Amino acid sequence: MLGWETGESFHEVEPPDFESMTMIETMRGVIGSVTVEDDEFAGHVAAPRVEAVDATGAGDAFAAGMIYARLQGWPLGRASVFANRVGAAATTAVGAAEGLPRIEEVLA
Repeated sequence: MLGWETGESFHEVEPPDFESMTMIETMRGVIGSVTVEDDEFAGHVAAPRVEAVDATGAGDAFAAGMIYARLQGWPLGRASVFANRVGAAATTAVGAAEGLPRIEEVLA
């Protein structure tokens, strides 16, 4: 995941070194996500269908789901599915945290 320090403009920041990255995850909203990591997994993961109310925080929820899954040692394909489910669940209520599911709900 890429980010910049507060107050820096886009033009003042060095571009990332894509050569040293091991994983790239592209979130595509209702379409799902595309994941590439070395030779482990490369593919599209469809987003689950939910009744979306507010997309605030969905990307952050997705990132949190991915980080959690990878820290659990899950393979990237399984982690991508989990992250998509967390991100989608976050859209089911108004606000950035109200729709966040419990881990058990995502795994069900």
